[in-house]
Amino acid sequence: MIFRRRTKRDEVKRHPAKCSFCGKAQGDRGIRLKDFQPEVVQLGNGVTEADLLVHDERNPALAYLIARLGPPRFPTPIGVFTAVERPRYEEALNAQVAAARAKAPADLSTLLDRGDTWTVS
Repeated sequence: MIFRRRTKRDEVKRHPAKCSFCGKAQGDRGIRLKDFQPEVVQLGNGVTEADLLVHDERNPALAYLIARLGPPRFPTPIGVFTAVERPRYEEALNAQVAAARAKAPADLSTLLDRGDTWTVS
């Protein structure tokens, strides 16, 4: 994931399971959570990489927080915020068709004769 503002100085580069960095050298600034609020910090003077926010795209709460970042206080986030594991449409459809075929064989006359029927005169 890459967070980017208009200038090189304000770029933030994000990689899954790595800290967020921004600044001229892509390592002199970063984003951390302080009292559940994000803030851009300068590395050094007691702030280390261990203090920086580590993005996990499987965490929807963190994805929401990152999606809400933006100018003027933060760089604009760009990239994958959240990744959800779900079956593809084709897989679910094929499983549904296979389950229907595994039941009794289809018989049109049985289908038409079952349940409530009426005669139109």
